[in-house]
Amino acid sequence: MELGFWQSAIPILEKAAAISPRDVGILRQLGDLFHLHNQLAEASQVFGKASGISPDDAGILEKLGDVQAEMGEQPAAMACYNRVLTLQPGNCRVMNNLAMILHDRGRTDEAIVLYRQALALAGDLAEVHFNLGNALMAKATKEEALSHYQQATRLKPGYLDAWFNTGVACQKLQRFADAGQAYQQVLALDPANLQARFNLALTRQARHLIDQAIADYEKVLGLDPRHATARYNLGIALGEAGRHAEAALSFRHALALDPDNVKALNNLGLALHETEAYEEAAAVFRQAIDVQPGFADAYSNLGNTLLAQRREEEAFTTFEQAVAIDPAFAKARYNLGCMLQQRNDPAAAAAMYRKAIEPDADLVEAHWNLSNVLLLQGELAEGFSKYRWRWKRKNANVFILNLPEWQGEPRPDEPLLIVTEQGKGDTLQFVRYLPLVKERAGRIIMACEQSLHELFGRIPAIDRVIFKHEIASLCKSAACYVPLLNLPDLLGASLATLPRQVPYLYPDPRRIETFAPLFADHRHQLKVGMVWRGNTGHMNDHNRSCRGEQLAPLAGLDGVSLFSLQIAEPPPAALPGIIDLAPRIRSFADTAAIMAHLDLIISVDTAVAHLAGALGRPVWTLIPFVPDWRWMLERPDTPWYPTMRLFRQSADKTWEKVIPAVREHLLRLRDNRTTILK
Repeated sequence: MELGFWQSAIPILEKAAAISPRDVGILRQLGDLFHLHNQLAEASQVFGKASGISPDDAGILEKLGDVQAEMGEQPAAMACYNRVLTLQPGNCRVMNNLAMILHDRGRTDEAIVLYRQALALAGDLAEVHFNLGNALMAKATKEEALSHYQQATRLKPGYLDAWFNTGVACQKLQRFADAGQAYQQVLALDPANLQARFNLALTRQARHLIDQAIADYEKVLGLDPRHATARYNLGIALGEAGRHAEAALSFRHALALDPDNVKALNNLGLALHETEAYEEAAAVFRQAIDVQPGFADAYSNLGNTLLAQRREEEAFTTFEQAVAIDPAFAKARYNLGCMLQQRNDPAAAAAMYRKAIEPDADLVEAHWNLSNVLLLQGELAEGFSKYRWRWKRKNANVFILNLPEWQGEPRPDEPLLIVTEQGKGDTLQFVRYLPLVKERAGRIIMACEQSLHELFGRIPAIDRVIFKHEIASLCKSAACYVPLLNLPDLLGASLATLPRQVPYLYPDPRRIETFAPLFADHRHQLKVGMVWRGNTGHMNDHNRSCRGEQLAPLAGLDGVSLFSLQIAEPPPAALPGIIDLAPRIRSFADTAAIMAHLDLIISVDTAVAHLAGALGRPVWTLIPFVPDWRWMLERPDTPWYPTMRLFRQSADKTWEKVIPAVREHLLRLRDNRTTILK
């Protein structure tokens, strides 16, 4: 009724204006009514007439400027506002409106000056704080912009736009928790706000709150099932959650909405790869390449899928295509480096890893692999320096100790905690450095696995051995700590200076005597200990281990007694007559004592080989074609263990030639017991 009343008042006021055409009061009321009913042209005409009659009436000029601004007549509106500010220099509302137009026209610096002037006069204007925040964001002054958005929400707690922009500013500043709180405030005010819900999902995904992000994307899609970006991001989140089949379905939905979205195609291919649907994944990557021939990511991912299919040559070519498209594509160069490394070409692999690091200095795996190929080539100084990148690898078991880390400085009066790491073979190899450490540290406390505890208790340089699970409670016993494999870098490793003295581990004489009866009936035989398999959890175990039947050429040799040192696996049928000692072995101390009775140990690349070398026992180690870094290249010996001989696979990557060579040398050794062939 009230609106109808004012609508009927327009004709009355028009008649009044016709009767008294210079009555500014009547014109003001008529202009207000036109403005109220969105009749902007009529309102502009009436306010313009009133302004002509009363040119110094700031109120009329302000109303005229407002109408012109709404009509998009910005120059005219600016003229009105400037005139008002001449008449009323402290009119904060007009300053705000004029600044908004200036910002809209790209004159952001002038707008910021006006906003600041308005706030200097009246700092409690929430809208001015909000608008100044927008102008500052346009100038990439994010922190200050955020402070004004926050002030706007303090002054006006229900200010939805200010809460939303607070979230945006925090997001740009990577303050994702704060951004999420701001978006939650928006949703409290407007539960159906689609963009706030979507942005909240993004912030949660950035914080790795994946389940919550997935729930938010699903809510967005509940409001708008055709939100292609939410479908795409949901797929990414599902992939991060390891739900790859669901991720693939989400990417398919995104592609149904946007068929040429190459990013969705690429991620669909990745999801299919993770589900081992390699043929379909490869087809999807090729589809992405068809849509965008210069899509280097798709080439690189296709290369990984081809590699999973053991199509190495095609994979190599595909990685090269990715690099040809984008020479700075670090991950593609890294992939090429990995393939060169698997081809046993460490020099070329090292060069490729260095090229990968040039555009991406934080590419952890490239640094890590570079350290390995440098060590493989005997470049120990740089190799061990880069070996520290192991701590930045995904899922690295990083020590969190409330102690300073030792940097190699002399501490003659203080105890040093040394903590073992990685595999037991690494531990057995690098305890050789402890006598050098002892020259700089007052006392050495060694934290190790239970299976090594007794053996390490006999190392003269160690003052105390503790279990690794005791570290937290015994930290106060040490002044500082060091991870074991940092020692070569700290002590200046090189081929010329690495400690070669063996033995540096010593079995317990009493334990040696305990095992003596096991060998009494074999005193005239060549006694050979055998290990054919490493830890099955090792990522390269399928390459370094032998199958039982491959050892058949070593069976039934006159004058040779075989003893199994293989833990958790019965002797293979291919070695009839081998004596299984595994039931008698409880720790490395037992294995060490048993080795004292053996003439030779034959082992694949596993901890037993390191133990034999550290004890100074004759040991023949079977090395795969692509060796672990410590065995270097081609040579039949190793600078790490003077009593070790290496038997290497050839390029066929099989044991078919290696085991017969071992048999031949074993027969020679049997026939000449006084010489261990090297």
